[in-house]
Order: sequence, then C-alpha cells, then structure tokens
Amino acid sequence: MRRDISGGDWPSLNWEESFDDAARGLFGYVECEAKAMITWYRTARRRKRMWALSIRTLVAVAVAVAGVLPILMQMVFSGLMPAWTSIILAAAAALLGLDRYFGFSSGWTRYMVTELKLFRILQEFQFDWEALRAGPSSTTSGHDIAQKLIARAKACVMELKRAVESETSTWVVDFRQSLTQLELALAKQGGKSADGKDG
Repeated sequence: MRRDISGGDWPSLNWEESFDDAARGLFGYVECEAKAMITWYRTARRRKRMWALSIRTLVAVAVAVAGVLPILMQMVFSGLMPAWTSIILAAAAALLGLDRYFGFSSGWTRYMVTELKLFRILQEFQFDWEALRAGPSSTTSGHDIAQKLIARAKACVMELKRAVESETSTWVVDFRQSLTQLELALAKQGGKSADGKDG
C-alpha cells in the first residue's frame, strides 16, 4: 500500500499584514509538496531497481545455464537428468512472472519517468516564481502580484497532483492486468492437473 506523499499542512498566510512572509510561506509550501513527492518516487524507484536488476540477472544466468547444460551433461555430468534443463527454464519463467506481478521492472521505469516530470514541474515553478517577484513595477499593486503568485502556486500543485494521479492510474491498470494473467495461468494449470487425473 502506498504511503502518503503530501509535503505538509497548508500554511497560514496573511498577505495584508506581511506580503513577503506570505509569499515565502506559499512558496515554501509548494516547494515542500514537490520535494516530498520527488523524494518518495526516488526512494521507491531505487527499491524497484534493486529487485528488477536482481531478477533479470538471475533469469539471464538461468537461461545461460540451461543453454549449456545439455553439453555439460554429455561431457561431464553424464548422470544428470535432462529434465533439469526444463526445471531451470521453468524457474526463469517463474522469476519473470514474479517481476511482472509485483511490477519491479515496470515500476522502476514508471517511477523514474514520474520523478523526472515532478522535478521539471518544480524547476519551472521556481523560475516562474522568481520572474513574478522580480517583475512588479510601481504601477502594479500588491494585490495583483499576490493574485498572480497564488495562481502560479495553484497551477504548480495541480500539475504535481496530475502527474502522480497519472502514474497511479497506470499502476492500477498494470496491477489489474497482472492479476488477470495470474488467474488465467492458475486456471490453465488447474485444467491441466484435472486432465492428468482423468487420464
């Protein structure tokens, strides 16, 4: 189950009393939200990467061993049963199924893409915020500046949440597909077992 990746509570802002303090509070809130999301995805991505690489490495070794095993059985291990090749390949297939079911490889790439997207959104917000703060002139009222800053902060937060929601929706679809494939595989295996008993 996913942890809450919210950065913090909504700040108490008083634009009339202290414009600069309110601006800093709003900026800090949005930046904290973005960094919390980025940190969550970076940590989760590293865990997914570790599992994905471990499983892929084991699969590659298993396939390589299964490929040379028949030759070794002829040259060295003459007493070894040929069925071991099938067992090793079945184990490799099971590892790939495990990777797909738990979404290690797909999650790794999905988290990496989302992390980069969140980082881009944060950087765009930081530059736009500085441009808005540096832009006011004597003809621009504090109220107008505050409205622009609030609008830009809202746009950033909504964009951050859309990125997370998009990734989560993809995760849900992948998870449902994995469950469906697992159920089909189990049903197929159950059918084979029943046929074997009838025979």
